[in-house]
Amino acid sequence: MASPLRVRGSVIFVADLPAMTKFYRAVTAWLITERGKNHIRLGMDGQELVIHQAFDVDAGEVAGPRVETPLKLVLLAEDDSTAETVEVEGGQLMRERQWSDAGFVHLDAVDPEGNIFQLVFPE
Repeated sequence: MASPLRVRGSVIFVADLPAMTKFYRAVTAWLITERGKNHIRLGMDGQELVIHQAFDVDAGEVAGPRVETPLKLVLLAEDDSTAETVEVEGGQLMRERQWSDAGFVHLDAVDPEGNIFQLVFPE
């Protein structure tokens, strides 16, 4: 039997690496822990988010919310103030996709390139 695994982090592919790094740094408040030729690694407390330059995609290409993607990044916030940061940094909140469960609010959001992620914070 395999040992239990933990999710250490995620990778998101983006068209505009500098702009999306700025967005996710503001939303997560994580530090840049690595700068590569085609990626930036953000991290804090053993968690990481790698923002990787997508292949064959032009910066500025607007895709709209990508609802068909098989994975969604979920970010745990201390309170709902992170939702305001999402909007200030050019993202959108999907209030119609907000719900509460077990004392937490779940709110889907869209980054400036159309990637959907979820904010979770205490009620």
